[in-house]
Amino acid sequence: MSEKVEKIFESIKEKKVKPKSRWFFLVKDYCVWGIFAVATILGSLAISVIVFVLTDSDWDIYKYLDKSFWGYVLLLLPYFWLVILAGLAWLAYFNYKHTRKGYLANPYLVVMVSVAVSVVLGWGLFANGMGGKIDEVLENNFTYYIGAEEHKKEIWSNPESGLLSGEIKEVEDKEILLEDFDGKEWQVETNEAQWRKSVSSEAGEEVKIVGKIEDEETFKAQEIRPWQGKGEHSEDDGEGNGGNGQHKNKR
Repeated sequence: MSEKVEKIFESIKEKKVKPKSRWFFLVKDYCVWGIFAVATILGSLAISVIVFVLTDSDWDIYKYLDKSFWGYVLLLLPYFWLVILAGLAWLAYFNYKHTRKGYLANPYLVVMVSVAVSVVLGWGLFANGMGGKIDEVLENNFTYYIGAEEHKKEIWSNPESGLLSGEIKEVEDKEILLEDFDGKEWQVETNEAQWRKSVSSEAGEEVKIVGKIEDEETFKAQEIRPWQGKGEHSEDDGEGNGGNGQHKNKR
């Protein structure tokens, strides 16, 4: 027996190291893989919210906010969820490295597979409306969480920059009375406005309006969009809406 081996045995005796059973390592691996699976599932929830936020954004309004396209992208990115996703990817990497067979496959490849699965599941959850629901639940129950709805209200509450939003209170021939999300009422001229197909001109409808401010209480609309989503362009785009300020929702 070599001197080195003897020293190892002596060290084991001194420290009273006892061998651990095979079940200990099996249970440890199952726990690690369980955490890996949970990280993947939580990642899919994060992806569903990220997709919801990005698809519910109006990507053509950056010019009204005096920003470049990429500056607007940086404004819209859901950093909270991106940090969560990055943390979950690291957790998947860390846990895989600590399995008994963690040396057999490239851990970065395993993480990429985990993220890919999260993306596929996340798109499925988003398609079933989970992204918006998760965002809404967090916004309603956590004080410091700023949801997509609140962030969108902040962006669309800039009448001086040409962006106005709120709820239609009254509808007249060529204008509507709008109450913005801060409680202020606006007379919105709609005689030259283009109405998106999926927006209704009825009282109670929440809308986003692109246009310009005339005075402290008057806003001239160029385009009216539904609050949720971007809507499709009306068939009469470029021709106003017949001069009556009305466009019924086609549902």
